[in-house]
Amino acid sequence: MKFWFLPIFIVAEFYITSKVISLIGFWWVMGLFFASFFIGIIMLKNAHFLVTANISQLFSSPNGAKKVYASGIFFVFGAILLILPGVFSDIVGFLLISYSFYLQTFGTITNKTTKQQKDSDVIDAEIISSHNIGDYSDSKHSM
Repeated sequence: MKFWFLPIFIVAEFYITSKVISLIGFWWVMGLFFASFFIGIIMLKNAHFLVTANISQLFSSPNGAKKVYASGIFFVFGAILLILPGVFSDIVGFLLISYSFYLQTFGTITNKTTKQQKDSDVIDAEIISSHNIGDYSDSKHSM
Protein backbone atom coordinates (compact mmCIF):
# COMPACT_ATOMS: atom_id res chain seq x y z
CA MET A 1 0.00 0.00 0.00
CA LYS A 2 1.38 3.36 -0.97
CA PHE A 3 1.34 6.19 1.52
CA TRP A 4 2.19 9.07 -0.80
CA PHE A 5 -0.64 11.14 0.67
CA LEU A 6 0.74 11.02 4.23
CA PRO A 7 3.37 13.79 3.82
CA ILE A 8 0.77 15.97 2.06
CA PHE A 9 -1.67 15.33 4.92
CA ILE A 10 0.93 16.23 7.56
CA VAL A 11 1.95 19.45 5.78
CA ALA A 12 -1.71 20.43 5.35
CA GLU A 13 -2.34 19.62 9.02
CA PHE A 14 0.45 21.90 10.24
CA TYR A 15 -0.42 24.70 7.82
CA ILE A 16 -4.16 24.76 8.57
CA THR A 17 -3.63 24.38 12.32
CA SER A 18 -1.17 27.27 12.39
CA LYS A 19 -3.57 29.47 10.41
CA VAL A 20 -6.46 28.64 12.73
CA ILE A 21 -4.28 29.31 15.80
CA SER A 22 -3.39 32.75 14.40
CA LEU A 23 -7.09 33.46 13.73
CA ILE A 24 -8.83 32.32 16.91
CA GLY A 25 -6.00 31.80 19.40
CA PHE A 26 -4.05 28.94 20.89
CA TRP A 27 -6.38 28.16 23.79
CA TRP A 28 -9.47 27.93 21.59
CA VAL A 29 -7.67 25.47 19.32
CA MET A 30 -6.59 23.43 22.36
CA GLY A 31 -10.22 23.37 23.49
CA LEU A 32 -11.19 22.19 20.00
CA PHE A 33 -8.57 19.43 20.19
CA PHE A 34 -9.85 18.18 23.55
CA ALA A 35 -13.49 18.37 22.49
CA SER A 36 -12.89 16.49 19.24
CA PHE A 37 -10.74 13.96 21.13
CA PHE A 38 -13.57 13.15 23.55
CA ILE A 39 -16.17 13.08 20.78
CA GLY A 40 -13.96 10.68 18.79
CA ILE A 41 -13.47 8.40 21.80
CA ILE A 42 -17.20 8.31 22.52
CA MET A 43 -18.00 7.59 18.86
CA LEU A 44 -15.39 4.85 18.65
CA LYS A 45 -16.67 3.24 21.86
CA ASN A 46 -20.24 3.28 20.49
CA ALA A 47 -19.42 2.11 16.96
CA HIS A 48 -21.01 -1.26 17.67
CA PHE A 49 -24.40 0.48 17.89
CA LEU A 50 -23.92 1.64 14.31
CA VAL A 51 -23.36 -1.92 13.15
CA THR A 52 -26.36 -3.32 15.01
CA ALA A 53 -28.57 -0.51 13.71
CA ASN A 54 -27.54 -1.35 10.14
CA ILE A 55 -28.09 -5.11 10.40
CA SER A 56 -31.59 -4.73 8.97
CA GLN A 57 -30.12 -3.12 5.84
CA LEU A 58 -27.86 -6.09 5.17
CA PHE A 59 -30.50 -8.12 3.41
CA SER A 60 -32.93 -5.40 2.39
CA SER A 61 -31.15 -4.54 -0.87
CA PRO A 62 -28.64 -6.23 -3.14
CA ASN A 63 -25.96 -3.74 -2.08
CA GLY A 64 -26.92 -3.71 1.59
CA ALA A 65 -23.70 -5.37 2.72
CA LYS A 66 -21.60 -2.84 0.81
CA LYS A 67 -23.58 0.00 2.34
CA VAL A 68 -23.17 -1.29 5.89
CA TYR A 69 -19.47 -1.95 5.32
CA ALA A 70 -18.79 1.48 3.77
CA SER A 71 -20.72 3.40 6.41
CA GLY A 72 -18.95 1.49 9.19
CA ILE A 73 -15.50 2.07 7.72
CA PHE A 74 -16.12 5.79 7.19
CA PHE A 75 -17.49 6.08 10.72
CA VAL A 76 -14.48 4.38 12.34
CA PHE A 77 -11.91 6.31 10.28
CA GLY A 78 -13.74 9.54 11.04
CA ALA A 79 -13.70 8.79 14.77
CA ILE A 80 -9.97 7.99 14.62
CA LEU A 81 -9.29 11.27 12.80
CA LEU A 82 -11.23 13.13 15.49
CA ILE A 83 -8.97 11.59 18.13
CA LEU A 84 -5.82 12.82 16.37
CA PRO A 85 -4.89 16.41 17.24
CA GLY A 86 -5.15 18.87 14.38
CA VAL A 87 -7.72 21.05 12.70
CA PHE A 88 -7.43 19.42 9.28
CA SER A 89 -7.85 15.90 10.70
CA ASP A 90 -10.91 17.11 12.64
CA ILE A 91 -12.45 18.54 9.47
CA VAL A 92 -11.78 15.36 7.50
CA GLY A 93 -13.07 13.25 10.41
CA PHE A 94 -16.33 15.20 10.58
CA LEU A 95 -16.70 14.89 6.80
CA LEU A 96 -16.21 11.11 6.96
CA ILE A 97 -18.71 10.76 9.81
CA SER A 98 -21.18 12.97 7.94
CA TYR A 99 -20.79 10.78 4.85
CA SER A 100 -21.34 7.71 7.00
CA PHE A 101 -24.62 9.15 8.29
CA TYR A 102 -25.57 10.08 4.72
CA LEU A 103 -25.04 6.47 3.62
CA GLN A 104 -27.13 5.23 6.54
CA THR A 105 -30.08 7.51 5.83
CA PHE A 106 -30.27 8.62 2.20
CA GLY A 107 -27.34 7.21 0.27
CA THR A 108 -27.23 4.29 -2.05
CA ILE A 109 -24.32 2.34 -3.42
CA THR A 110 -24.75 1.27 -7.00
CA ASN A 111 -23.50 -2.02 -8.28
CA LYS A 112 -20.99 -1.83 -11.12
CA THR A 113 -22.48 -4.88 -12.84
CA THR A 114 -25.66 -2.96 -13.67
CA LYS A 115 -23.70 -0.71 -16.03
CA GLN A 116 -22.09 -3.74 -17.65
CA GLN A 117 -25.49 -5.35 -18.07
CA LYS A 118 -26.81 -2.21 -19.77
CA ASP A 119 -23.84 -2.20 -22.13
CA SER A 120 -24.44 -5.85 -23.03
CA ASP A 121 -27.84 -4.92 -24.49
CA VAL A 122 -26.19 -2.93 -27.28
CA ILE A 123 -26.42 -4.56 -30.68
CA ASP A 124 -23.52 -4.18 -33.04
CA ALA A 125 -24.52 -2.97 -36.49
CA GLU A 126 -22.73 -2.18 -39.68
CA ILE A 127 -23.63 0.93 -41.58
CA ILE A 128 -23.79 0.48 -45.32
CA SER A 129 -23.76 3.63 -47.36
CA SER A 130 -26.44 4.17 -49.99
CA HIS A 131 -23.77 4.23 -52.68
CA ASN A 132 -22.90 0.61 -51.94
CA ILE A 133 -26.57 -0.43 -51.93
CA GLY A 134 -27.17 1.08 -55.32
CA ASP A 135 -24.12 -0.62 -56.77
CA TYR A 136 -25.25 -3.95 -55.36
CA SER A 137 -28.76 -3.66 -56.74
CA ASP A 138 -27.52 -2.56 -60.16
CA SER A 139 -25.09 -5.45 -60.41
CA LYS A 140 -27.82 -7.89 -59.38
CA HIS A 141 -30.21 -6.67 -62.10
CA SER A 142 -27.58 -6.90 -64.82
CA MET A 143 -26.98 -10.58 -64.21
